[in-house]
Amino acid sequence: MHQPDPAAAAVQAAEQRRDNRSMHGARDRSAVLLPVMAAALALLLLLAFLQYQWIGQLSAAEHERLQVHLKAALFRFSQEFNTEVGRVLIALAVGRPSPPGRELLDAAERYQGWRESATHPELVREFYVTRGGPQGLDEILVYDPSRLRFVATEWPERFRALRARLALRAMEGGRGGLPVWRGLLDEEVGVVVSPRLQGAPPEGPRGGNRRMEWGAELVGWAIAELNLDYILHDFMAELADRHFRRAQGFDFQLQVVRRADRKVLYRSEPSLPEEPLASPDATAGIFETRFGPPRAFGEGALGGEMALSGPASTGPLRVEPEGRWQLLVKHRAGSLEAAVNRVRWRNLAISSAILALMAVSLGMLLITAQRAQRLARLQMEFVAGVSHELRTPLAVICSAGDNLADGLVSGGEQAQRYGALIRTEGRRLSEMVEQILTFAGAQAGRLKYHFEPVDVMEVIRRVVTAVTPAAQQAGVFIETRAPAEPPLAVADPAALAQCLRNLVGNALKYAAAGKWVGISASREDGGRWVEIRVEDRGPGIPPADLPHIFDPFYRGRNAGEAQIHGAGLGLSLVKGVIEAHRGSIRVESRPGEGARFLLRLPAADAQPPAANEGGSDDGAR
Repeated sequence: MHQPDPAAAAVQAAEQRRDNRSMHGARDRSAVLLPVMAAALALLLLLAFLQYQWIGQLSAAEHERLQVHLKAALFRFSQEFNTEVGRVLIALAVGRPSPPGRELLDAAERYQGWRESATHPELVREFYVTRGGPQGLDEILVYDPSRLRFVATEWPERFRALRARLALRAMEGGRGGLPVWRGLLDEEVGVVVSPRLQGAPPEGPRGGNRRMEWGAELVGWAIAELNLDYILHDFMAELADRHFRRAQGFDFQLQVVRRADRKVLYRSEPSLPEEPLASPDATAGIFETRFGPPRAFGEGALGGEMALSGPASTGPLRVEPEGRWQLLVKHRAGSLEAAVNRVRWRNLAISSAILALMAVSLGMLLITAQRAQRLARLQMEFVAGVSHELRTPLAVICSAGDNLADGLVSGGEQAQRYGALIRTEGRRLSEMVEQILTFAGAQAGRLKYHFEPVDVMEVIRRVVTAVTPAAQQAGVFIETRAPAEPPLAVADPAALAQCLRNLVGNALKYAAAGKWVGISASREDGGRWVEIRVEDRGPGIPPADLPHIFDPFYRGRNAGEAQIHGAGLGLSLVKGVIEAHRGSIRVESRPGEGARFLLRLPAADAQPPAANEGGSDDGAR
């Protein structure tokens, strides 16, 4: 009866050497993986730092680009506006004398020529000339485009204050005060006025900046009444659209403010306040006309000359000289700095999210690699353990068969012992193969259960009957406790019996020293659940093993130290089967006080539990 032992010992020694080699290989792979992951993490941190620097540089470049764009748009807007107003001055021919008898004809021709060539003839509502009297204000005529000449009319009521100012200016000019050729711009009334002179320029060349002396006589005034409604709505909107609109819309908000009383005349958006914008990003003076002596005979004084100041890095941009109206420009984000910072933070958020995703992917890769290593180690241990578990009963069966075949067994009693040995090892081998096939079927999703009301105590009695010979051989007493009313659970009878056999078999292997195993069943939680308890008085489960006890291929340290046979699949299969029954399983154990496994199944006469009550329904078929 001792012949199988040397073969089993040799197989066990070989498998132990194989396990040691696999463990060393796993440790070597871990030693290589950790430095690689550390290097990848350092590279991610370096990329994050460089990304922060690059985005900062891009933000500075974007700020400079927006400033340049704003300066250019501001200059073009103010230049075009002032140029259009200056062309009105050309039509008036400020300070240009006409030969006697030609003054009205010249004025009509100049104004009609301007109307035909002007880009925006709607800028002028009416064109007037005055004549008669010492101030040239006794009579007023309005230009009639249908007749191409001036016709007499009454002084408009809105020009009452203007007439008084012109009379005063003519009187001062006659006394040698303010030069008579100085014109007048009244942006509140919306008129541009030029004196009408009669006479000829002096003979001889002009010298440098010397003031020219004209022998001219004031005969009247030319008055261009501007169309302020058109200027402040259509013309301003057209300029804003041309110079500030981008493909995605307006980035800037515009206001035109009268400098004298800070009244807002134009808003690019109706939602803008009626007060001037606070802290604008840029300002420019518009409606700037300069009246002065003609530079050559036949030339009128043209205003609106503009020059941009230097880069305004510490304040708003300014266009000089400042006009009677002021154009205020502000980015809709609040300021250029706010717009750039918003884009910067958006870019930082996007790039940080990408880096975070990379970091999470790296972490998941590390976790996956560690799990893969652990799974590979467990699988190698499983293969080694299964090989050992399969070879040991096979070696015993083969050795016993050889002894029987060689005639070394004599007598019926000895043959009976050999037969019992072969039967025990065969059953052990069959159970092991069945367990492996069940695990493979569960992983592939091929297991099917037939649920029905089951008398739990009847299943327990069948299991106890099946394991009684093994319990007697191990000297373990199995105690069953049944309630007064047999509990009925919804379960697959065969699957439930297999679960209980696994639990009782574990108790017989690991807790044989306690010499006692208890099995009981009762109704819990108001009768909704049937709870089955399998407990022993063995050494218990170490705390380090409790979190992994239901993992496949996992075997606790007590199993290795005590040389207990097994593949580490029993408890994993039990957990999968119970959860497929919409139930749950848990373990309670303290070192030296034994272990208790508690299985919960839905009661047959209770409402079906929700999927999240009592365990998951994963694996249910």
